[in-house]
Amino acid sequence: MILNWLSRVLLTENSVNPHKAISKLELYLSELSDTGKATELTMGFISNLIGGRLSHFRNIGERFKQVKHLEKYLEKLYLMTHKYVCIADDIARAGNGEYMPKLREDAQEAREILLSMLKQIPGKSTFLALKRIASELFNEKNSSWMQTHAKIRAEQDADIGVWSVQNVIDFADNQELQPGNAKQLFELSVTRFLDFKYELENNEDSVAATWKRETEETKLRILIAKWLRDHALGKYSVSQEEEQADAKKPDIRIHSSGLDTPVPIELKIVDNWSGPKLFERLENQLCNDYLRDYRTKYGIYILIYRGEKKKWVHPTEKKQMNFAKLVGMLQQHAEEYIRNRDEIYDVAVIEIDLTARFKPVRFNV
Repeated sequence: MILNWLSRVLLTENSVNPHKAISKLELYLSELSDTGKATELTMGFISNLIGGRLSHFRNIGERFKQVKHLEKYLEKLYLMTHKYVCIADDIARAGNGEYMPKLREDAQEAREILLSMLKQIPGKSTFLALKRIASELFNEKNSSWMQTHAKIRAEQDADIGVWSVQNVIDFADNQELQPGNAKQLFELSVTRFLDFKYELENNEDSVAATWKRETEETKLRILIAKWLRDHALGKYSVSQEEEQADAKKPDIRIHSSGLDTPVPIELKIVDNWSGPKLFERLENQLCNDYLRDYRTKYGIYILIYRGEKKKWVHPTEKKQMNFAKLVGMLQQHAEEYIRNRDEIYDVAVIEIDLTARFKPVRFNV
């Protein structure tokens, strides 16, 4: 009776505030001196939440499945359940005569349903959740199995999916797809900036010499936004300094029709900034401010080089870097900084060297 009452209270709260409810249950279980009671409570709770055969509250957990960031709660629930309903103690009934369902079978089945639900959620958050579960189970044979699930999730997320007829037509016309998701919009944005970089650094009619005289980021931002808009080909739109709820204003944001997943772009003339400040702005301005919104999972950091400054100091290693080294270290830092950030999928660091057209070409003889 007490078990059913506690499960009902927790499940009702779980439907509204999963994080608070799960944390409350974890604390309650940890304070129980009787391990058997903790296991019994866990089995009853998880069976009721998922809706097992012996559940008193079938489907009461359906609202829980609709919460935002479900993958995080599934991770916590799975690890909590695994602690008290360990795989090593599972009951195997196959081939052992007539099957009579018991609470233990319901609980272990519910535990595997949690994992199945988690694996089906696309995205980096799920990949990291599976990696963390594997780390928690590092001394068990199930760890490598969980690592495999994480790898499969990453492979599935990397798949571009089935092309529509319109995708095929668009690609045949200009070798580009109309963005259908956040990743595709990010990849198109990066491609467009690489085109822009090539035009400034290599084309015979490059305006790099003119741009090189400009020291104000605001003026270069206007020129870059215009170039992006002129080369949109109907696949995206460009906005400048859109004000966000916290009064933050990304230099440029790229949008695509039908997608609520803008790509924020932060522009820096590197000659105007110190090495430590460029690293700090990457972290706090682009990642922590402009990629704070749950819709924005990808960002671009544009570095414009005018050739006025020759060296920058690394913020931690205190070594001097030239422009090429600076770019490489910033990209490496971006990858390391977001590696375990569920909400940020990728950050591209793209350099544009306005002096490239004026450097002598060296030939190997």
